[in-house]
Amino acid sequence: MSEDTRHLCPVSCPDCNGVLSIEESTESYLFFRCQIGHRYSIGSVIQAKEDQLEHTLRSATVQSKQLQDLYETCMQGPDLLDRDREGLRRRLAELTEQERSILAILEGSHAAD
Repeated sequence: MSEDTRHLCPVSCPDCNGVLSIEESTESYLFFRCQIGHRYSIGSVIQAKEDQLEHTLRSATVQSKQLQDLYETCMQGPDLLDRDREGLRRRLAELTEQERSILAILEGSHAAD
C-alpha cells in the first residue's frame, strides 16, 4: 500500500497500543493497521475499543473496592487520631460514590450495533 493512501489515526492499537494508520483498500473499505501489523476493520477496531473501555471501567471498580477495604482496615487502628479518622471517612465516602458512578456508567452503557 502506498504512503498516500495511509493516514495516521488518533487511536491506538487495541492489541499493542501502537500507532494506528487508516488504510483504504481497493474496494474503498477502511482498515486500520499498526506498526507491528495488527489489522482491523472499522467494526472490529470499534468493538475492541468498546471491550477495552468496559475492562478499564470494571478494573476501576475493583481498585476502588480494594482501596475502600484498605481504608476500612486502617480506620480500625487503635492509635488513629480522630482528625485522621475523619479524613479517612471522607475519602472512603468519595471512593464509595465514585464506585457507584462507574457502575452506573457500566449499567447504562450499550455499544452501538
